[in-house]
Amino acid sequence: MKNDAPWSMLSGLASLATLGTLYFLFLQTTTQVQQVEMENRPYLYVDVKPAAYDVINDHPDGSGHYELYLGASLVYKNVGKTPACNIKTELHMYNNAVRTDDAKRLEEWFVNTLGARPKVTAVFPQETVPPIPLMAVNTSVERPTQYWITIRVSYTGNVPNRTYWYGFDGQYHIDGSFQTHEIRASSKGHREPIFRKNYRVLLLDANTNYDGLG
Repeated sequence: MKNDAPWSMLSGLASLATLGTLYFLFLQTTTQVQQVEMENRPYLYVDVKPAAYDVINDHPDGSGHYELYLGASLVYKNVGKTPACNIKTELHMYNNAVRTDDAKRLEEWFVNTLGARPKVTAVFPQETVPPIPLMAVNTSVERPTQYWITIRVSYTGNVPNRTYWYGFDGQYHIDGSFQTHEIRASSKGHREPIFRKNYRVLLLDANTNYDGLG
């Protein structure tokens, strides 16, 4: 029995070594698979270009007043090697004068006026989608001086049941200075000048994150 002990010990060590080798191969294979996925996945970003401007709203009696519009243009970019599909965007916009979600009101306006809000559902590799303007009119008597935008985007690639995401949070300040521009718009079958005041928008704070950073 004593002579069998060393062999039993060697057999146990061999089993442990085999398990260790298999575990190492598993980790190596998993790492390689993850690396291939990271190199061949879509990487979707959304550039937020803030904007604030006054547009005069004419009344039937010939008078008019300026209405302040707040929001941003969203630019979707896929810097990855595969298409970003099934894109879903959650958007929220708030200002310090109205305690409601401007993005929700804007969504309702799009649905009632155009049937649906313009949405990006797929972006090909190295593609930049033209800017999508999302501007909401201020409904309060008080003029806001700051506003916030929150964006959460989820999307898929070529890997089954794998969802990626991108997030952005930004806080903006509306500068008091502006430039007056004359723009053209259709009204009652003819074109007439409409004056717009474009305000400077300053970025106060921003945070971006995506699934690769957890």
